[in-house]
Amino acid sequence: GSIPVDEALGVYATIGAERGALPYDIGGVVYKVDRLDYQERLGFVSRVVVTGDPSQNDLDRRIQSGLNDALEVLLRTSPFPAVCGRVCPAPCMASCNRRDLDGSVNVRELERLAGDQGTVELVPAERRPERVAIVGSGPAGPTAAGELAKTGHEVTVFEAFDKPGGMLRFGIPPYRLPREVIDREVAMLEDLGVTFAFNTRFGEDVTLEALKTDGFDAFFFAIGAHHSFKLGVPEESDFTQVKQAVDFLRNVALGDRQGPGKHAVVIGGGNVAIDAARTCLRLGCESVTLAYRRTRSEMPADTEEVEQAEEEGIRFEFLNIPSEIIGSLGQLEGLRCLKAKLISKEGQDRKYPVAIEDSEY
Repeated sequence: GSIPVDEALGVYATIGAERGALPYDIGGVVYKVDRLDYQERLGFVSRVVVTGDPSQNDLDRRIQSGLNDALEVLLRTSPFPAVCGRVCPAPCMASCNRRDLDGSVNVRELERLAGDQGTVELVPAERRPERVAIVGSGPAGPTAAGELAKTGHEVTVFEAFDKPGGMLRFGIPPYRLPREVIDREVAMLEDLGVTFAFNTRFGEDVTLEALKTDGFDAFFFAIGAHHSFKLGVPEESDFTQVKQAVDFLRNVALGDRQGPGKHAVVIGGGNVAIDAARTCLRLGCESVTLAYRRTRSEMPADTEEVEQAEEEGIRFEFLNIPSEIIGSLGQLEGLRCLKAKLISKEGQDRKYPVAIEDSEY
């Protein structure tokens, strides 16, 4: 049965004071309350919501006031609600207050729904005299451009490629982030008065001094992080078949549809590694293996992405450390690895992988 909330709280407080804790059963799951801590606040999303995300304060409004109002709320702090609704790692959901009860509130899907189906009329602000040049049209550049345009600044975004988006377009595969979603949200920035100059590489096609001469008063550099870490193993740079994942994904996005080979090994455990592995399958690889130095539970990639990769047939090899690229006469032959174990390090939450002696394979 049910009892009034204030009465229930009184009962809980009494039992809690007597026993020091209160177990209770919901849906067959036993929960234990070590102390009562009643607060007048939203219970949907925890306090780890990324700064600038309005979800903690406006989730109710998103649900109750319709998709158009929801989109208007989202656009106050981000120009990419439909993009974030697809690729945000959603730390708010990982620590949602309801996660252990009946599942996190799916904030990401709510944002995607509003971004896809909501509509707003964007009106340029009254123009100010200051002009701002932004270099780079990845997530940071357009976000800054949108905020500046809302306050009336004249903003031009300079982009080396022929289309906007940066890593959104040239790093994330289209099966995860359709290109029309990026284009639609960039178009909303143009409605605010933001201008984009494509095929314009800073330092070659345009310089800082030239932009100052053209009358720009301020500059924001958002050039992105388009380089990969190297493994640091012998023969790494000796074979054309060894590719950096970021370069590989960018080349595919630019139109290179040539498969990397019949059998591919992807080293890493993050979303970029998963994207590269799934892209290899789509380019015709017969088998794709993802090698990671920790265990599955330590993988930084989204759980959903890992599960989808498994469903597509990607093989996972855990607890191994690459030690050498094997090949001869310019032809790749294999990857030599060492088996690993995880150890704890003082001051670190994550366990650290170390090679097991004489475990090479």
